[in-house]
Amino acid sequence: MRMWASFAVAAGVAAGSVCQAQLSINFEPPPYSASAAGTLLTGQNGWYNPIAGSSDFSAYTYAGNAFGIVANPTGGTQMIAGVCPGGTAFARAQHPFDFSAGGEWVASWDVVGMFNGTLPAVENLGSFSLQPSTTNRYWQQLMNWGTHGADATLFDINYGVFDTTGLTIAFVSPGPAWMGLQVNHWYHQTTTWSFETNLVTEVTITDLSTGVTTTAHPAGWYLAGGPNLVLPIATDIRVFAGGSGASNGNISAWDNITVSRPPPRCGTADFNCDGDVGTDSDIAGFFACLSGSCPAAPCTNSADFNGDGDIGTDADIEAFFRVLSGGHC
Repeated sequence: MRMWASFAVAAGVAAGSVCQAQLSINFEPPPYSASAAGTLLTGQNGWYNPIAGSSDFSAYTYAGNAFGIVANPTGGTQMIAGVCPGGTAFARAQHPFDFSAGGEWVASWDVVGMFNGTLPAVENLGSFSLQPSTTNRYWQQLMNWGTHGADATLFDINYGVFDTTGLTIAFVSPGPAWMGLQVNHWYHQTTTWSFETNLVTEVTITDLSTGVTTTAHPAGWYLAGGPNLVLPIATDIRVFAGGSGASNGNISAWDNITVSRPPPRCGTADFNCDGDVGTDSDIAGFFACLSGSCPAAPCTNSADFNGDGDIGTDADIEAFFRVLSGGHC
């Protein structure tokens, strides 16, 4: 019997994994009610209007919807949308989420931006953000017209993030893939961040018609408060449609909103980085690491083998032996 087999028996490796809280909303019935003309979202399944005087979002069917929003290639039969009717009656919809455990999170959503008012279009088109932004740690994904307001045929996406002072927000682009986006066209986005470091660490955008995905790993993109972690953790997510003026027609539509823990990032079965994968010395190194004697980088140097934030648990041991056997953590 190989040494690793006896270790596996001794460890009493358990099947299963630690469950993580998550939010997954596709706006389908039930529990969501929608119509072609729009059905008030406020009051449905935890959604509420957070600011008095704001316009409400509504839930729409893709079939025959009032704005002519195209069907989402990955959607079902329903979505939500908000339109700013003019003035400062911006459209807002907010949903609570328990981030209190801290750590790393990823939010994803499908989005459309478009315009049905009198040109030129006025900023800002729409956004997705953590809330409350006046008191808590947050980041914001902002859709704006940029240089395209005259005809409103294209728009850009920027991120509202903070520098090391944590006080002043700056709106920055992740790259060219987030610029010159088509109106009435579905895009999928993800944003990964950590409340431990207060940093946005990864953003992606996928054109849902072509399937092309672009990934960016920004540097120094802090949430409000910066690296000092003095502000409380966010408690909600919010979608928004903005603008200003006597007449407006900025529309943001949303579908498939999720908030969850990122997928685990496994360690390597070559735990001691000697180039010989899955040997007895790798196993000995792993169990030594469980006891506090981890190898130095760039070797696998954490007893949190499955990357779930819980160090040296049965789940880490299970993941290690699963990878040794050629599987995935």
